[in-house]
Parts: sequence; C-alpha cells; structure tokens
Amino acid sequence: MVDNMDKRITAFVESLDKDIILYIALYGSYANNRQTRFSDADIKIVLKEGQYEFKAGYRGDLYFAVTYETEETMKRYFTDPLEYLNLRSTFDTMVLLYDSNQHYEAFRNQFMSIRYESHFAKESKEYVNRLLVEWFEEINKSISGLHFNNPDKLIAGLHGLSYGMLNVLAVSEGIPFDSLGFLKTFQNYFHDDDRYRYGEILFGVEPHSLESRTIYGLKLFQEICSIIKHNLSENTLEQLAIIDDSVIETIERFKDLF
Repeated sequence: MVDNMDKRITAFVESLDKDIILYIALYGSYANNRQTRFSDADIKIVLKEGQYEFKAGYRGDLYFAVTYETEETMKRYFTDPLEYLNLRSTFDTMVLLYDSNQHYEAFRNQFMSIRYESHFAKESKEYVNRLLVEWFEEINKSISGLHFNNPDKLIAGLHGLSYGMLNVLAVSEGIPFDSLGFLKTFQNYFHDDDRYRYGEILFGVEPHSLESRTIYGLKLFQEICSIIKHNLSENTLEQLAIIDDSVIETIERFKDLF
C-alpha cells in the first residue's frame, strides 16, 4: 500500500479476501490526485480463475466503482485494439494496492512492451471497417432527426457521432485515451483548433441546441473519415460515399446552424 493513501481506500483493500486475489490497483481521479468530493474510487481487482465477484457500492460516503478481471479476461488487452488503448493510458497513473506474487508487474511489463502499429496492424483495420459501417446507422438517425425534427433520433445519433466516431479514430490512428477524459484525448491530436471545437460543441461543452450539435458532429464525421481513409477497404469506401452524399446535403441545408 502506498503512503498517504485515502484511509477509506486502505480500509476497503484490507477488508478483501486476498486468498482469491492476484492484484488490486487504483486508477482514475484518486490515482491522479485530482479527486473531488463527488469522485468515485475506481478499483481494478484481478481474481484467481473461477472466483466470484465482491460486492461494490458505497463504503461510508465513498462509492467504490470496482472492475473485476481474471487472467483469462485480461488477455483481451492483447487482442482487442480498443481495449488496449483504454488501458494504455490508465497504466501511466495506475497505483498498485496489492500484488500477491508480482502478477501485476509481470502483466504490466508484457503489456507495455506492445508496439501498437505492428501488434494490431490487422486487428485495427478490421475494427475500423467493421465499426465505421455499424455506426452509419447512428449517422443516418442524426440526419433523419434533423430533416424531420425528431429529437429522439438526434439524441441517438449524437452517440454515434461522438463516442462512436472518436473510438474509430483512436483505433485507426493508435491514440491512447487520456486519463483526464475521453474528449481530452483528442485535444492534442487535432492541431487544428476548429476541429477540436467541433468536438466540444458536439459533446455539449459549449451550450448549443441538439440541431447545432448534430451539424457540428456531421462536420467532425467528415474530418474523421478523411483521416482514417487510408485504413478503409474498397467496400467501406463505397458505402461511405453513399452516406457522405446525405451528410453533404444535410450540412448545406442546415448551414445556418454551423
């Protein structure tokens, strides 16, 4: 256990049955020393095979958001590019709370030795092509919501335009997620301030209507597609050309919102 750890977290760790645990780590705001009184304590517990999960929730006035893993489930970080990128930045600030027999260090060393471009060369392209086409449904919802003034479809479409497309971008270009927040991940990547501002409006950082957020999201969709084009298959490019016609038409019709 590290020095100066929050006593509530120390008490939680001490209460656990270590006989069925490989290691315990803290991540998120408490690991970064950026917690507020509203923060959760984010805990990852890696169990021995075949063991059951602990109960999570409030312990006193602190909520423990616990993620449970086994050595078997941890293997996905070596095969799934999105899972890898999610964990990559977490490791930079993760605080080890318990390690039964250096299991954590062994996993960390193996994980940190990965070179994304070579390790996930095939998987990232497959992911980008598959997920981009799947997100076309949400993009169509956002377009339909604008044309037919349907807020339900606008809200559904925003998910695809924001988290969906930015996840696709991250996997395509190998961008580890920032521990300070999902959107912050792309602040340094988008050297063009206008493109990052599209994202801020899309995510509601600046106060805009649903319609305006959707238009900015469609503009960001075009930008992302231009960036990831080198990873797209011929079939995906053909489908993209179809939906892009609708995107261009919609942006032109509702340009007053931009």
